[in-house]
Amino acid sequence: MSTPVQENAARQFIYPIDGLDAAPQGVCSARIKPRGPLGDAGPGEAPEVTAIMGERVHVALVRTPRGAASQLFTNPAEQFHYVLEGGLVVDIDGKLVEVPKGHAVHVPAGLAHRVLAGGDADLVTYSVQDARQDFAFAPLAPAGTGTHARAQTSNVTGRDVRYAYDIGGLESVPPGVLSAKVTPRNYISKKSTSLGAALSGERVHVAVIGKIRATGTKLHTHPNEQFSFMLQGRAKYEIEGRFADAPRGSVTHIPPGTVHGVVAYPDEDLLTFVAKDTTHGMSGPPIDGIEDGPVYWPGFDPRKK
Repeated sequence: MSTPVQENAARQFIYPIDGLDAAPQGVCSARIKPRGPLGDAGPGEAPEVTAIMGERVHVALVRTPRGAASQLFTNPAEQFHYVLEGGLVVDIDGKLVEVPKGHAVHVPAGLAHRVLAGGDADLVTYSVQDARQDFAFAPLAPAGTGTHARAQTSNVTGRDVRYAYDIGGLESVPPGVLSAKVTPRNYISKKSTSLGAALSGERVHVAVIGKIRATGTKLHTHPNEQFSFMLQGRAKYEIEGRFADAPRGSVTHIPPGTVHGVVAYPDEDLLTFVAKDTTHGMSGPPIDGIEDGPVYWPGFDPRKK
């Protein structure tokens, strides 16, 4: 998953999140917490966390040992956890919620919960939260203590709320009471081939968005902050007038109001997990004010053939 990233901009905006064993040299667009346990926790006492922290949104790659369970925990920030490897079970609102690979779970701010690492492998999540506080995770309970057997939380809402979502396959709004607003799969704007579904919480939007190979998004800007985690493929970004590659496994940070565009390399379609704050929607206007379709990799524009 770790891939070296070449960056020629005055500020670094693209980070190999699985390879951040130390803070990058030079000027970074966000604060970096290199890989390791949080605070004073020792090995095995807390999840291993690599975090990139912006002005309004924080993202992290979190590893929890297989079979481990956290203690009951309340976070003042809203969180979304997207499962990359292993199986996640969240004890929340009086029930155990299973979250398989490729699904996301929403934890509203202030709601007591705990995390259990099920499955046959260590749990790896890409976690997003708003910036009300820096990342914090509960200490891990000793493995094999029976903490997985039943819910320890109470049904504080008094309802059967859905917290887990197949975010990559949301073709319609699920039935029942939802913890977040669901926007089913659709084209994000008329200036790109971006297609995906989104979840919107109190302060954070998250989405899984695909782009067709050799296509991209025109130069544009938006007033909210954005992080894009490359799940599949690789892309060429233009940020503040400079170009940089975003390979698979990298995270691209776009601060509020930053002019940027992106195009997928021709060898593979793109798939990204996007997080933004909710001061604005999922799309921003193009710089030239004209939504006339996507941009293309040189030589692939069908309008010029």
